[in-house]
Amino acid sequence: MGLYIKSNDLFLKNQISLPPGPLVVGVEIENELNMGAIIRLACNFGCPAVRFVYQQIPGIKIARVNRTAHSSSHSVDWKLVNYSFLIELQHKMSLIAIETTKNAVNIADTVFPETCALLVGSEIHGIPEEILAMCSHSVYIPMSGSNKSLNVSHALGIGLYEWLRQRLSG
Repeated sequence: MGLYIKSNDLFLKNQISLPPGPLVVGVEIENELNMGAIIRLACNFGCPAVRFVYQQIPGIKIARVNRTAHSSSHSVDWKLVNYSFLIELQHKMSLIAIETTKNAVNIADTVFPETCALLVGSEIHGIPEEILAMCSHSVYIPMSGSNKSLNVSHALGIGLYEWLRQRLSG
């Protein structure tokens, strides 16, 4: 018998009980493949919701988002919303930007609150200044390679894993 085991079987044997994951916020994300990957990640980490926020909501091909998200698009509450959503949200929980800013702190040195929102930004421009101003802090992901830029879904995956790791070790 081989060593391989299907992921659902492995996790059935190794179940963990955790609070719901963070709220996931994609700011000005326009690539439908990235949107689908973000929804799928949110589902994997037990996040109850994803919000894609925009100054002006663009024409997004929902079928393309759903195709990339697979069944996760039915398991996670996800919506396209305006910036006003974040204005209200900042009074309810910590907003943590996964972004390279002048005051960003190494993600490994950051204690994530149990209830928080993790924000990732546009593939080209990052998170706009007015949204960064609403965040309680920014974190960066240290890298040793020559390219110091991650795809937004990869950055989110690292952020979600760090949130999860802190719950597991705490």
